[in-house]
Amino acid sequence: MDFKPEDLDQWIVVLANMKNHLLISLCYKDFSASTIRILKKFFFNYDLQERMINECLEIFISMLRLLYQPDTESECKENVHDFLEELHDGSDECIGTDTQCNSTDELRSFVYESIKAFAEANQKAYKDSNLVELMNKVVAQKRGPIFPQVKKPSQVAAAFMKNWQSSRKVDLKNGLDEARAEEYESE
Repeated sequence: MDFKPEDLDQWIVVLANMKNHLLISLCYKDFSASTIRILKKFFFNYDLQERMINECLEIFISMLRLLYQPDTESECKENVHDFLEELHDGSDECIGTDTQCNSTDELRSFVYESIKAFAEANQKAYKDSNLVELMNKVVAQKRGPIFPQVKKPSQVAAAFMKNWQSSRKVDLKNGLDEARAEEYESE
């Protein structure tokens, strides 16, 4: 069942009233997987997505603090990790016939901001969590490649030299005289 456009405001009211219960249920083995299926319906619905993110970001960060306590089931932690990864990358599992499970910049930002806030407030719990690898992936994709794709070590050196030469030209344009440039090159 997909959301009817005329019912979207009512679904946001339902979400606002139930968000604490839904997000806290992610910490319980018996409810975690089914709650994620419900949350996917909201998060992957393009018309609800922005309001969903605004409504849930703060409580989601609080839920991560609760989830990554030592006594929480590891299955729940894996479920939430996988859920965050699906929000970031998109999902193959969609519920309903018209639902698109494609990620958006807003969902990728939600994942980044959630993990970042959790990591900053709970450094030890974050360091010991399964979110470190996911955050590394998120940041790497956000940053993009440093060098163009290369296949041989000589291509890495060539890319480095090209970047260095273009930065040297910028230095020269910014007032570095020729004598200083030669001194700079010999260092």
